Amino acid sequence: MITKSDMMDVLVAASPGFAAEWDAFRREWAEEADDLPLYLVLGDFARHVVDLLERNDPEALTRVFAAIELLHVNGDHYAPPPPGLGNRRRVVSLSRREKEDGSRGFEPACRVPRQ
Repeated sequence: MITKSDMMDVLVAASPGFAAEWDAFRREWAEEADDLPLYLVLGDFARHVVDLLERNDPEALTRVFAAIELLHVNGDHYAPPPPGLGNRRRVVSLSRREKEDGSRGFEPACRVPRQ
């Protein structure tokens, strides 16, 4: 069973490019290390996933979504909801953000292959 305390390690292992942001979050919240407000860093992880989409990185996305599925299947009562439903909503919301050129959203250049 993957617990709340292990959840981010699973996601970071799937997407090592998020490790620096996860480390910075843990330093910022060090005083609450026993009960980190993971919902905050999961929003950052959702932005990371949108960045992977924008960079056209299907291999990284495949690893990330496999990790999210692993959390759904093997996660405790806390692990499934945040990376699942919450992040799907966050990714959609972030995908509609305004770009520097004034356009909104993105057209994903990649398709994650089904396994």
